Amino acid sequence: MAGIGPLEFLVVAFPGEELPNRVGSVLRAVEIGGDVRIVDALVVTKDRDGHVRGEELAAVAVLAELAAGYGFDEAGLIDAADIDEVGQALDAGTAALALLVEHGWARGAGDAVRELGGELVAAVRIPDTCASEALRRREGSGRPAG
Repeated sequence: MAGIGPLEFLVVAFPGEELPNRVGSVLRAVEIGGDVRIVDALVVTKDRDGHVRGEELAAVAVLAELAAGYGFDEAGLIDAADIDEVGQALDAGTAALALLVEHGWARGAGDAVRELGGELVAAVRIPDTCASEALRRREGSGRPAG
């Protein structure tokens, strides 16, 4: 039986207490190619007074139609503790998409690792600025970038 690929919790923040009208394009872009699948999602808002609230996508006007196709409100994998943690990371007056994604591209490798008794014990996200700088240095050295 195939397992699930590694899961990752991502938070994408936007200035202001409401998400931009075209924020649905973020959700669609995550799943292009089918290598990554959104398993659960919530909107988390921290108002100017520092109060944090989480809402299902279906309750947010700019995402309601898109949310109907996902069925996230039944998933319930992102919970109150996650909302609190996201709220701590947000600046006041900020709205965010909290996404739980499955890395489907790694499912086969994960199955093979588990069959051998292994497990994923660490994963590190490299910030875009660091990755860009590393690529610039690599290009400057004359080595191929890819």
